[in-house]
Amino acid sequence: MVLENCAICFNYWTSHGNYTAGYNLLIRDQHIPEAHASVVPRPQPQPQLQPQPQPQLQPYNQGIPIATLQTQYNNAHVRIRLLESQLNDANSRNGSLQAQLNSINSQISNLQSQLAASNGRANDLQNQLDAANSRNSSLQAQLNSANSTISNLQSQLAAANARPNGLQNQLDAANLKNSSLQTQLNNANAQNSSLQSQLAAANARANDLQKQLDDCKKEKKDLEDEVAKLKSDNATLVSENKRLNDELKKKDADTQKYYADKIDAENRIQTKLEPYIQALKDFMNMNNITGYPAGP
Repeated sequence: MVLENCAICFNYWTSHGNYTAGYNLLIRDQHIPEAHASVVPRPQPQPQLQPQPQPQLQPYNQGIPIATLQTQYNNAHVRIRLLESQLNDANSRNGSLQAQLNSINSQISNLQSQLAASNGRANDLQNQLDAANSRNSSLQAQLNSANSTISNLQSQLAAANARPNGLQNQLDAANLKNSSLQTQLNNANAQNSSLQSQLAAANARANDLQKQLDDCKKEKKDLEDEVAKLKSDNATLVSENKRLNDELKKKDADTQKYYADKIDAENRIQTKLEPYIQALKDFMNMNNITGYPAGP
């Protein structure tokens, strides 16, 4: 190792602002021509200076190379951007579903109002039908009473044909009253049939509204389930995004710490080399060795 033990080459290399690390990488079986070109040989022996071994820098973060850290850093950025895109899509979908849910709630409220109105109308018709049935029963009772009176008068008429025409007049009056009551009964039956038709139509309408209401409630339940799933997925994406951000911050801190440690190590090496360089320069000046700077 001729070059490694050559003080002239070593002094020439370090006096020109170079580090020992670079000196160790030179070809070991050749001298530096410029270093020996200006040196006048002297009979006295030259001190053999051994270069100080340079401490080997170890990358920070348990020996992970900075290129690997940078790749992981970039991959984390890409993953975060992807998660942010998915999060935005989920928020957009959530907003759309919320709008649909609000519309369904409005439809349900409207159908409930219609159903309440229809039920109220059905109750009114039922009350009218009950009143008509009550009137019908009353008229039927009056008709039965009139028929009984007519039968009684007819019996009296048959038993007393010789009697004056007063009984016939009573019979005619009873027949007239019977005809009037029959007309009222027919009208009541017709009104009863009309009310029953209206009640059936109201019940059919109420059943249709109830079916629509049930369908809307089912659709609302499906939308609420989908919204709950989206919220769960959204929470998962937010958690993953936070984890990757924390990991990215840690890798960024590791990278900065690596560079800081590297610069600190280089500065400490330079500081340790400065006394040796200065001592070598002083030695060369004392011995009138030319070709090197006389001092800093």
